[in-house]
Amino acid sequence: QHFDGAPDKAPVIIPCELIDKNGDNLKKYVLQYADLWDTDAEFKEWIEKHITFCNTLVDRIVPGFPRENLKEIHKEIGYDDQLVVNGEFFHLWVIEGPESIQDNLPFDKAGLNVKFVDDLSIYR
Repeated sequence: QHFDGAPDKAPVIIPCELIDKNGDNLKKYVLQYADLWDTDAEFKEWIEKHITFCNTLVDRIVPGFPRENLKEIHKEIGYDDQLVVNGEFFHLWVIEGPESIQDNLPFDKAGLNVKFVDDLSIYR
């Protein structure tokens, strides 16, 4: 009711589950739950036509909490962060979706290795 089915209020969903066609799968399940919850036809149509579900590929090894050198890390960053994690330097995030997403999420300006593509299959 709050969005009143407005196309410009539809979110862009960027899932990161490590499964093939993660956006397509998520859309399928969202629509399945819309049916189970007996939502009205207009809402289901809004999901189908206006919400963007991107397929993604994420590549980065994150070994976890750095117990061995936590004090050194806290000293380096200047505060105690109990949620800090180690991550390898290499990272890649491929997002399959419309070019307009890049305008709203300018990851490249932060120096991140994120690629917006029409077809991510070449990265598999």
